[in-house]
Amino acid sequence: MFDNAIDNLDLQDPIAVTKIIHQYQKIPFIYKVLEYWRAALLSALITQVRNITGNTLFLAFDVPVRAFAGGLDVVRAKVRGKERTVYAGEALKLIYGGVRAVPQATREAMKQLRDEYYIYGSREQMQRMNIEAGLRAPAIKGVKGAIIRIPYRFLGMMDLFSRTIKTGMETDALAYREAKKKGLKGAELVEEIEKIKRSPPPEMIEQIHKRADRALFLEEMTGILKTIEEGREKHPYSQFIMPFYRTPVNLLREAYRLTPLRLATAKKDPWLLDQSTRMEEISRTIIGSLIMGSLI
Repeated sequence: MFDNAIDNLDLQDPIAVTKIIHQYQKIPFIYKVLEYWRAALLSALITQVRNITGNTLFLAFDVPVRAFAGGLDVVRAKVRGKERTVYAGEALKLIYGGVRAVPQATREAMKQLRDEYYIYGSREQMQRMNIEAGLRAPAIKGVKGAIIRIPYRFLGMMDLFSRTIKTGMETDALAYREAKKKGLKGAELVEEIEKIKRSPPPEMIEQIHKRADRALFLEEMTGILKTIEEGREKHPYSQFIMPFYRTPVNLLREAYRLTPLRLATAKKDPWLLDQSTRMEEISRTIIGSLIMGSLI
């Protein structure tokens, strides 16, 4: 049967490939237990509400952060005689790009809700994503598994929606940034923005992916955090102690980045070391510190 399935398989279709792997792969029992247990944890309504709220707040917070960063960058560029790295106008482009992306985001989310395997084939938006519930092939097979994984599907649906929105936001904002650096205005500026959006450079695409990962609290781990994550994957029984890892760690990391304490580790912070994101991160820390200070 496997040979027949392979003969009729389109190897260019990641969804079909994943379905075959799921159908014929022998999955250890521990992963079935973990899948059931995590699904039970995710089935709580409050979990889904927290996921939606966290993603929405992060996306919204980027707007004032980018606007303030643009103001700070004006001062920096004049004082130091350097090239601009961020513009206040990007804030409006974030809003514009996000609104424009809503129809596509809704379609993507509905596809994921209808087909739990859709996430494996949505290359443009999802290849880099590692859903906290587990992106590996589903462990429990058949209708029973599909029912058990319904909470996973809702989580994936909302994350895909947020990722698509964030991708649209950053595509417009970063295209605007690149066009502004060329000193263009008016119709020429608009034309250049559309040109960049049609064929964005590889480094811009990579930056968009990184920002989308961060917005969903799925930023890559490094150092000791990466070691712990790898150990957790190597020893699945430890996941009963830490059923979710990347999302809570990134939540704590983002909270830390909103405080002045962040400056203590500035030399190891990739977002502060990168010239293209430094002013945004300084803006984020200032605004976050002001908000936290007003609440104390």
